[in-house]
Amino acid sequence: MKKALIITLCAALLAMSCPVMAYTSNSPSVYVNGSLVKLDAEPDTYYYYNMWTLPLSGMWKALNFSLNTYTEDETFVIAYGNMNILLRMGSRYAYVFDGGTVSMKTLSIAPYLKGTETMVPDEVFALGPNDVVTHNTNTYAIDIRSQGLSVRQDQNSAAANNKIPILGVTAKYIPEKENYPILAFDGDLSTRYASTDFDAVFDLGSVRQVDAVDLAFWFNEVRLEKYRLSVNEDGVNYVEIFNGESTLGNTWETVDVHQNARYIRVEGFGNSDNLWTSLLEIVVRGW
Repeated sequence: MKKALIITLCAALLAMSCPVMAYTSNSPSVYVNGSLVKLDAEPDTYYYYNMWTLPLSGMWKALNFSLNTYTEDETFVIAYGNMNILLRMGSRYAYVFDGGTVSMKTLSIAPYLKGTETMVPDEVFALGPNDVVTHNTNTYAIDIRSQGLSVRQDQNSAAANNKIPILGVTAKYIPEKENYPILAFDGDLSTRYASTDFDAVFDLGSVRQVDAVDLAFWFNEVRLEKYRLSVNEDGVNYVEIFNGESTLGNTWETVDVHQNARYIRVEGFGNSDNLWTSLLEIVVRGW
């Protein structure tokens, strides 16, 4: 892209800039095409626009896209797939160059500085025709699905290896000998631990930084599970993370934790059909 074109477009962007109103809340987890992305700076939550913003340099380190910045006019170009996306600090308008076509997109939030970090709305990373960004307010997660983006190899390795091994489990009640607790973390979705008085504590062996817990319930695609998830470091003082119902239609439930913990406790209170809780798999993620 030629600098003259960038300068011309920047003038138009300058005329259409707008202020940002914001409120920072807890930091969500970020997933790109199903992989958890480890960022070196935290995202922001902006309730005024019901949007999340992401650290640009952190995303550049984690994902395969090119980034060119022009400090003199506060513009930058993100390129992924067949697209070049021109943005400017303080402006909600982005120009998307896709092959021989140019289009203008209105962003929910203008890019801004947070300290020395440039923050951009998460939709910037899903501007392709079939791309999508979804927000899960229950699990506090950003899910980016983009055909033009991929996770860098070192991040792929981290994402693949960020499962924390479960070393043991203690269950209050085992009504079925064929569906015993250890089957809940055997890596096999065809097995399960089932109980009408479901209370299982999974031991990580030592205190770890737990980012999220993934749960797969039996028949969760067609019925709701009622459960509570708590964590602690000493086996005594539990912190409740989630208490409610599963999301109907999903095989996996993701509960964001962001706590140091050794023990993960799952209590089940039946489902929308009966009093049984059947856990196919539990996966603990973190570092």
